[in-house]
Parts: sequence; structure tokens; C-alpha cells
Amino acid sequence: TTLFRSSNLKMAEKVVYLKRTISPFDQSESFGFTVVGGKGAPVPAVVWSVDKKSSADLSRKVHVGDMLVALNDELLASLTHEELVQKIRNAPALSCFKFITDEELMKKVKKRIDGAKRRSCINMGKKSEVCF
Repeated sequence: TTLFRSSNLKMAEKVVYLKRTISPFDQSESFGFTVVGGKGAPVPAVVWSVDKKSSADLSRKVHVGDMLVALNDELLASLTHEELVQKIRNAPALSCFKFITDEELMKKVKKRIDGAKRRSCINMGKKSEVCF
């Protein structure tokens, strides 16, 4: 779809080393971010959320809307969402992630997330604009 197509020539590539840590929320091991998309999906592999106080959050380099392009020097564009998730889960405890920040794409993803949160609040019968 065209929603996530970007013509932005101002993109920044960044390499981030993250350590898998124990999540304070559910005691699972995590690098501290979630992704949506992948091959065959309407969006590329994109960071959907970053857990507070996680390795990703504390790096101050991983942001909602960043495209995940490589893990430990392996390109990820050919992976479906399920394959991508499995690859991240099976990665070593200290891994190297490569992201591309595209401000245009980031704005579109954040707008989509905000819309999803509002719909979620409405469905839950809450009046608040943001639900957690």
C-alpha cells in the first residue's frame, strides 16, 4: 500500500548494540522493542513500540517508526513477520541491530499507532485518548 511508501531522501542509518534483558512486566527476556511488518506485509519491518527502561529504550537510539534492516549483519528484508520475530528471538544475548530512521515513515507509523490506541480506548468504553 502507499500509506508506508516513503519518498524522503533524508534517512539516517544507525547501528545499535542491544543486550537482551529481563522485562519487568512479564519476566521474559527481550531486547525491549516490538516490530510489525515484514515481507508480504503492507509495511516493512518497523519498530512498533519500545519498552520503558529496556535495553532499546536506554540506548536512546531505537524509536517507534524506525525500519529494522539487519540483525548481526544479516539483511532482514526477505523475511516474513513470523520469520523476523523468530530470528530476533533466536539472536545472541548481545546483538547488533541496524535501523534506518525515515522521518516521513516515522510520522505515518506514529499516526497509525495513535489511531489504534484511540480505537482501543473506544472499544474498551474509556474516554481517555490514550490507553495503556
